[in-house]
Amino acid sequence: MNTFYSHNFVLVILFLLLNSINLHAQQPRWIDPQWRNVSYPDGKYLVGFASEKGKSKTVEIELLKKLESYAKSQLGESVKVSINSLSELNTTETNGKVQEYFKKNCTSASNIEIAGLKTETYFDEKEKTAYAIAYVKKDEVYNLYKNKIDEKIKTIAQKISSSEKYLTANDNQNALKNYFECYPVFRVVEEAQGIYLALKNKLSDDADLRIKEISDYKIKVDNEIKSLQKNTNITLEDACYFLAYGFNLQTGKLNESVRLTNFTYKDTKMGSEYSRKLSSVLEQKLISTGGYNITTEAIMPGSTETGNKYMITGTYWDEGENIKIIAIMRNAESKAIASAEAYIPQTWFKSNTISFLPENFKDAYSNMKAFSKDEVKGGDLIVEVWTNKGNENLIYTAGDKMKLFVRANKECYLRFIYYLADGSKALLLDNYYISSDKVNIVYELPYEFECSEPFGIETLQLNAQTDQFQSLSVKKQDGYDFIQDNLADVLVKTRGMKRVDNKVNMKAEKRVIITTMTK
Repeated sequence: MNTFYSHNFVLVILFLLLNSINLHAQQPRWIDPQWRNVSYPDGKYLVGFASEKGKSKTVEIELLKKLESYAKSQLGESVKVSINSLSELNTTETNGKVQEYFKKNCTSASNIEIAGLKTETYFDEKEKTAYAIAYVKKDEVYNLYKNKIDEKIKTIAQKISSSEKYLTANDNQNALKNYFECYPVFRVVEEAQGIYLALKNKLSDDADLRIKEISDYKIKVDNEIKSLQKNTNITLEDACYFLAYGFNLQTGKLNESVRLTNFTYKDTKMGSEYSRKLSSVLEQKLISTGGYNITTEAIMPGSTETGNKYMITGTYWDEGENIKIIAIMRNAESKAIASAEAYIPQTWFKSNTISFLPENFKDAYSNMKAFSKDEVKGGDLIVEVWTNKGNENLIYTAGDKMKLFVRANKECYLRFIYYLADGSKALLLDNYYISSDKVNIVYELPYEFECSEPFGIETLQLNAQTDQFQSLSVKKQDGYDFIQDNLADVLVKTRGMKRVDNKVNMKAEKRVIITTMTK
């Protein structure tokens, strides 16, 4: 009897062990790209996916966490691309006023975090490969952001009401403080509207977005702040003072450093002579008026530094007789915690002989549209690129040195092209192979560049793919390979054609806009 029970007990244990092994070995179905495409169709879902081979069991947790971040970032990047694409729609195809509102107010976010995301991760012990997926149903996103818009508009209405009460009591400082506190809330509403519109993939004056209502509130706040500032002949010094004062009213004293980036023209990410002057004056005012510890240095990839907890970014727009400045302070999670706006009359620019338009703007803007057409979007291959000044809102002046850095999450080939202000194209690196031992490692290009003529808007383009690139026609000059093909041919040869076999040629693309100018 004891032998019988013992025998059965062993069988049960073996069954449980085998079942446990089978369960452990069973991969989640979302790893299969075909299953993902069927189960999470583009029309109904937002999806981000990342995978990577690990080198040992000890890195499993760290690797899964990193890939989860990649998947979420990839999903957010796809929405950001949709926002930028939507802002380029021809005004004859839609409501012109809504498009102008969208371009000015909904395209400024540097990073986009989509609310309501679900994530899953899996580590394949046998293959030593980690996987991560991030996904959310679009209908759920619509509802989340519609509710956020409704909630934040109530907040704005309450702050305006409080300001009016302070004005009645002749307490102008608290009135101004409450009006300024409306600005970061406006930024949250605008970002929510931008995401909502981008996912709908059309510009609409849908009542859910309450565009007219928020615009009316915005006009009221702007007019009240202008009235309280009581100055119609505002100079750049005045405008920067108002921006710094507005930030200080909203944040109070901050112990951590705040990184100030260059402000750019409209939604182009292009700088100008005015951008440089604005940054210089605003830095002084943020220190003297706001009491902030300001830095303009970028934290480089792979650095042991933890990074800046706060960052100020901004854009400027020509509005009739004025240039409008929109400044935003974000925390490390990219949440807008403060915002301020100011106006400078265009007569100031004429009297000071300072141009707010980027050099070679017309040609650079035309190229930007050409780049945007058929650009590589999404995918499992992820590449990142930086200069020694970061990768956004970049200004280099004559004599400045520039270094380039890149990182890829998979084995692939890289092509680096630099488009100069005079229209020439330099092939900096071609078919450079990122082998398995270089995956996720920051690679510094073996070049150092010195900023020199011609000056203006220049573009750094990085393409990556798992197949080698098609050859370009080049000519050696001054130690560099200058491309002889025209822009359209370069893009075709660089973005490539679809493979006819069953293998997938994964692709990725990144561009960095750089403004160069004299000292």
